[in-house]
Amino acid sequence: MNSDNLQNVLKLCHATFDYEENGWSNLNTLVDAVAEITPKDLDLHERIQNFQRMNGWDCQEIYHSDHFHISLLLVPAGGRIPLHDHPSMCVISRTLWGHLRYEAWDWATNYPMSGLVRKNLDLMTNGASKPLVLFPRYCNLHTIHAEDTAAFLDIFSPWYDEKRVCTYYKLEPEVLINGEWLNRVTAIP
Repeated sequence: MNSDNLQNVLKLCHATFDYEENGWSNLNTLVDAVAEITPKDLDLHERIQNFQRMNGWDCQEIYHSDHFHISLLLVPAGGRIPLHDHPSMCVISRTLWGHLRYEAWDWATNYPMSGLVRKNLDLMTNGASKPLVLFPRYCNLHTIHAEDTAAFLDIFSPWYDEKRVCTYYKLEPEVLINGEWLNRVTAIP
């Protein structure tokens, strides 16, 4: 974390996520700082060149603490990160390289324990796009598809533990329920 932009993000992550009583009052300032990160800050040109010789997507840890985690993810052209969740977590996601399509769903809370979800986001992003913020109850189930070789930065808070385990899901076709189009999802063991 040697660039000024990354140092600023790291400082703001500590200010935002290290104290439970804070209530994430610095979240907007942090999101603005994440928007300032450039491919140069992470030596992406070299990383992308090396990555293109690999198969599948790759996750590289940038920073880890007890309260938050910063990762750089590289996805090959046509690659997809499957539908998954970040239970009880906030995630700030910033596309830095290439074009990524984010699709996200929320649990249909008026059908508890049903496995029904509402699609609420279908967005193409690139290096000029603002960071996305995924909350525990907003856009938490999502999939990411790379239109071309792409890289994005994710900041997670809190990080996974024995209570917060990432689950992958299978998305079923839409069904019409009480006049509303919903999808059913099932966890993949």
